[in-house]
Amino acid sequence: MVYYTCMREYDATTLPCGSTVGRMLAAVVASALILVPATAVSAQSVRNFDELSITPSDVHQHVLRVRAEIDAIRGARGATDAVRDPGRQSSRLPIHVFAKANELRSKIARFQVEIGMQPIDAEPLPFREVLPENVFGNIDEILEELGTIQAFLDIASSTSDPPFIAGRTPSDVYRTLWEASYAFDALVGEITPPIVHQSVQRIADDLLLIANRLEIETIIIPPRVEEGIVPRDVIQESFVNMYLIARIQHELAMPPFIVPPIPGGAITPTNVFDTTLAILAELHRIKVVLGIEQRSPVTGLNQNATPGAVRSMMLGVQAALREVLAAIREEA
Repeated sequence: MVYYTCMREYDATTLPCGSTVGRMLAAVVASALILVPATAVSAQSVRNFDELSITPSDVHQHVLRVRAEIDAIRGARGATDAVRDPGRQSSRLPIHVFAKANELRSKIARFQVEIGMQPIDAEPLPFREVLPENVFGNIDEILEELGTIQAFLDIASSTSDPPFIAGRTPSDVYRTLWEASYAFDALVGEITPPIVHQSVQRIADDLLLIANRLEIETIIIPPRVEEGIVPRDVIQESFVNMYLIARIQHELAMPPFIVPPIPGGAITPTNVFDTTLAILAELHRIKVVLGIEQRSPVTGLNQNATPGAVRSMMLGVQAALREVLAAIREEA
C-alpha cells in the first residue's frame, strides 16, 4: 500500500492548524486573483502575431496547423483509422488547453523515442494566470517538433495554411486540440491505465502541497483495489473529485471550476486521463492563489496498474478532498 502523508502536531481540541487556514483564506480574498479566459475580439482573416494580440481564435488556427502536420505524418505512416470526435466542450479555460497541449506533447515524445529521436519535454504549467499567448507558445513548440519529425522521416510538410475563424473560445480550442491528440494515437497508441495512474499520483501529491500550505492534516490512503473495475467506474469518481475541488475553490473565494457533464458513449482510459488533466489544472489554480510554487515530481509508470488501481487512487484523493473542504468550512 502506498501512503501519502501531510502531518503536523496539533491540539486535538481544535481544528488542525486552523488559524493558518483563516489567515490563508483572508489572503486569498485580499488577492482577488480572478482567472478567466480571454475574449476573442478580432475578425481579421490574416493575423500578425504578437504577445498582446493573441486570442483563442489565433490559438485555434495554430492548432489546425498542428492537425494538418499530424495528418501528413499519419498519411506517410499509412494510418487510415477514423479519428474519434471528442464531442462538444464547455467552460474550458486557457489553463485547461495548456494542459491538453501537454497531453499531445507526451504522445509526441513517446513517438520520438520509438523512432530514435530526442523526445520533447513537457511544458510545466506557469505559476500565474494562463493566457492565450501562453497556450500559443506551447502549441508553437509542438508545431516545431512535428517539423523535426517530418524532417527526420523525410515526410513532406503540409503547405496550405488553415483559415482564421473569429470568435473561437478556449472550449473550441480544447476540442480541436483533443481531436489532434486522438489523431496521433494511430502513431503511438492510446493512453493506458498506467499513464492515468501516474497522473492521479500527481494529483495526490499536489493536493498534499495545498493541504500542507493550509496546515490541514490529511493522509491519502488508497483503499483496497477491486476487481472488475472499468473506465466508466473510474470516471464517476473523478467527476466527484472535480465537484469537491469546485467547492474548495468557492470556499477560497475563487471562481470555481464549472464541471462539464460526464461524456456519453464508450469511456476509455483516454477519457479518464482527460479528467485528470482538468483536476491537475484546477489544483494548480489553487496553488497559484495560495502562493505555492512547488511542483510535484513525476513518478515512474507502474506498468501493472489497472483501472481498479486508478479508481483506488481516485477514492483516496476523494477522501482527502473531503477532509480539506471540511477543515476550510469549519474555519470560515
